[in-house]
Amino acid sequence: RTVIVVLVLVAMSAVAPVCAQQALTYTIFKDYLDSYREQYGIPALSAGVVQGGQGGWAGGLGEQDLEANITARADTPYFVGNLSQIFGSTLLLRKCYDQDTLELKDEIVRWVPGYGGPAATVGQILTHQSSSGAYAFDPDRFSSLTAVIEECADLPYRHVLAGEIFNRVPMLRSVPGRALDGASNSWGASFSSAELARYNDVLGQMARHYRLDRGQPVRAAVPLLPVDASTGAITTALDLAEFDIALRSSSLLSRQALTAAWAQPGGPSPMPEG
Repeated sequence: RTVIVVLVLVAMSAVAPVCAQQALTYTIFKDYLDSYREQYGIPALSAGVVQGGQGGWAGGLGEQDLEANITARADTPYFVGNLSQIFGSTLLLRKCYDQDTLELKDEIVRWVPGYGGPAATVGQILTHQSSSGAYAFDPDRFSSLTAVIEECADLPYRHVLAGEIFNRVPMLRSVPGRALDGASNSWGASFSSAELARYNDVLGQMARHYRLDRGQPVRAAVPLLPVDASTGAITTALDLAEFDIALRSSSLLSRQALTAAWAQPGGPSPMPEG
């Protein structure tokens, strides 16, 4: 199987000054992560702790490039795969829900007329809930929300992600997909030469990709994926910490939208996701 990487973001509610006890806690946590990394053959792992609305400990473990012997850092960029859904859901709530152009009970076909499969609401897709009410994790189905976000924002998704989250937070070592230029779109939107230069600089510092072959990491290629609501983002543990802080401070979403995002639907047997 392909080993991409694990990024850990821990939110702690207690507010206290950094002290010897905290330092010991962080050391134990770091040792646990490194043991986990070695056990599962993960070449590199970056992590950050957010405490009381501020960044606490952050660091990198292992090597982001085994061949070049480059140590992972807290700001090492990774391709984060389906963790990109935290950005997709935030953008949908920000550009559609908070601007009163969409209700979570809207059927997806209202926004994506060519949507295939059984009728589902936007809220069901956000929570990976089937039209029958069962939990069914489906990243491809989730990606259909990309068209909804583009309809609300009147921009290509990658530009909405860059402008509404990466630039606003800011997340300066995050990139909206690896396919950055040369893509045609009906909006005529494109990134500036300065933006492309910054993105390409970050991409050049990404952790290398490996798969496990009989317990040993072997270099693997990652496709030149465009970003959508489900996958494709490149980011760092430190940038994810900044995103978490911004999200909880209501600078990205209204309190009503946050409440909706963190609510678990499903009645007596709630869905595992909000």
